[in-house]
Amino acid sequence: MHILMFGLDNTMFTSENRGDLPKRLLEYAKHVDRISIIIHTPAKNYEPLTLAPNVTAYPTNSKRPTRFMRDAVRIALDIHAKNPASLTTAQDPFACAIAANRFKKKTSVPFIVNIVSSFFDDPFWKRENWKNRFLNILGKRLIRKADGVRVECETERQKCISLGVSPEKVKVAPVLVDLKRFANEQHSVRAQYLGNHDRIVLYIGRLSVEKNVGYLIDAANIVTEKRPKTLFLIVGGGPEQEKLEAQAEDNPHVIFTGRVPHADIPKYHKAADLFVLPSLYEGIPLVIVEASAAGLPVICTDVRDAPDVIEDGKTGYIVQKGKPDLLAEKIITLLESPFRHEMGKNGQALVIKQFDPELNLRQCLELWKQVAQ
Repeated sequence: MHILMFGLDNTMFTSENRGDLPKRLLEYAKHVDRISIIIHTPAKNYEPLTLAPNVTAYPTNSKRPTRFMRDAVRIALDIHAKNPASLTTAQDPFACAIAANRFKKKTSVPFIVNIVSSFFDDPFWKRENWKNRFLNILGKRLIRKADGVRVECETERQKCISLGVSPEKVKVAPVLVDLKRFANEQHSVRAQYLGNHDRIVLYIGRLSVEKNVGYLIDAANIVTEKRPKTLFLIVGGGPEQEKLEAQAEDNPHVIFTGRVPHADIPKYHKAADLFVLPSLYEGIPLVIVEASAAGLPVICTDVRDAPDVIEDGKTGYIVQKGKPDLLAEKIITLLESPFRHEMGKNGQALVIKQFDPELNLRQCLELWKQVAQ
């Protein structure tokens, strides 16, 4: 099989080079003949990257974001003419799915849409930007046109079916996560940050509106008033960073690290006592999967897919959005609980079973073969 992918994660072409995409591509490539991935990049004269003899990443070098779909289809047609594609995959149900659908109209090559978030019909996502209301309609139409839909969990599978996608077309096949990398990490940054504190509450992720980190800071102010030996470590960067730092400037128990190298992330899990994700919306939160794999108890807001990865009261807690006092209460409860480590181990066992990379890889390959036929 020759798998032709449309994607938006261009970090392998930039100096950031963060994330596991190259590693995942190389793993997929062991089981197919060829993988060609076309990635949206700005017009900076990037050259194609050869990751392996049978894996190549192609930049679009698009002059404008709106040119991505046209540029991607043009490149895909050129690749297809030299080495016919068996199927295409779209990283999202919007721009990438438009490109995959246009390519199918020109070539009859079937396509799969990957859904890694719970945005469809989510009220927070629809209010976030006026464009999202249009995308909510467009995305639903595109997944109904797709020959297959890959989702992260059963909740999203049922959502797609409710939107009119045939059940046989929707398959649960989570993104591959190297769980051992988090479970077996031996190094820690705890001594670097702990100081006079005795507990560390960790957040890792983008500092953007949908991640709702301001809500976590509100809870941190309550927690540190009652339990001043608690340190909140905020790892990551993004458009909200300056605003969030200003919000927390009077609380010396909140530290922003900025972005850290992707390879160092497990060291932060190793340093922490608890992980918190305060998002307004998420798909299956991979940061929760990673934190659980590291043996941390977790707290997450009641995003749609949270119950697929957290057993409330057993591996952590699911809390209502917009209630910082409730979040603070759960944080203190976990930090002081004698069962904290047991809950972390429960979470680790859950994700090792549910997100076993070999199982998830087989599920993905089964979908590819089903659609390619």
